[in-house]
Amino acid sequence: MLSKSCENVKILEATLKHTGKMHDMGSLSTSPLVNPYCMKRAENKALICHKCFSRAMLKRFGKESGLSKKLRINGELLSGSILEDSAFPVINTAVRIWKYFRLEAFGDLINWIHAVNYFRFCELNRETRFTLWTKNPVFINQAIRKGYKKPENLTIIYSSPCLNHKVELEKIRKAFPFIDKVFTVYDKKTARANGVNINCGSRDCASCLKCYAPNDITEISELLK
Repeated sequence: MLSKSCENVKILEATLKHTGKMHDMGSLSTSPLVNPYCMKRAENKALICHKCFSRAMLKRFGKESGLSKKLRINGELLSGSILEDSAFPVINTAVRIWKYFRLEAFGDLINWIHAVNYFRFCELNRETRFTLWTKNPVFINQAIRKGYKKPENLTIIYSSPCLNHKVELEKIRKAFPFIDKVFTVYDKKTARANGVNINCGSRDCASCLKCYAPNDITEISELLK
């Protein structure tokens, strides 16, 4: 499946100029507007995907905006075939080394090939710590079963699918032992009523790093935007 030719290689586009909470962070993402799993979950009002901030933002920008097109093309490339090294963006140079980098700031995994390509991206940049958020760990499991190994510089966070309902880490690890942390979103009323420790302030990822740096924090909780 790995292409033999490097001619006319399309290169994935990373985002290296984030604003807001992800300023000073880099990311490589796909579009939730064309991911069939994101689209199906967004229709279910019981799921946090129904309130997806990324979908709302991309719809506001429009399907033909530069960002929407970039994310759509990234998804097509990442899920279509196992990519040559030359197809991955160069994120580390003599001028700048990205110490921490996010995978999927907008969308989610599309298939097992997508997971393998993220493994390869991590392996090509071993000096960088990557974090992947996903509700589709089955694709990572499929990649591992096919013989691919989770890179040591990759943290995998399982995103709890339901608002106000935390998936227990030990429970999800029984099926997917490669999961490192669980991320759950709560509304203010539920968080206050249940004494939930909101440890994601959604302000500055680069100075927080609970999700990125190796540590003992395995549960991340955020308030609904």
